[in-house]
Amino acid sequence: MQEDKVFDLLTKMYGDINNRFDNLESRFDNLEIEVKKIGAKIDGEIIPKQQALFDGYSANTEKITQLTEILEDVKVDVNNLSIKILKNENNIIEIKRKFVGSNVS
Repeated sequence: MQEDKVFDLLTKMYGDINNRFDNLESRFDNLEIEVKKIGAKIDGEIIPKQQALFDGYSANTEKITQLTEILEDVKVDVNNLSIKILKNENNIIEIKRKFVGSNVS
């Protein structure tokens, strides 16, 4: 009789432990499915978006570099024009001095 009770108790404990392992296995299976979904989302959505952002960044950087070069060329042209204007202004002043000076005599 006592042995039957011990056997029944052990059988019940074994069944409980087995159920817990089954529950854990089910939870791990669900976790594995979720991890696979996340991996698929990373591969299918996030990586392509990241690549598109990188491509846009690269294109913007290239365009900024081109515009910077053009701006540098414009600066050189403006400086050259400024020098020519100053030379012309000096020439005009010299011509005025000669013209005014020759009329006074």
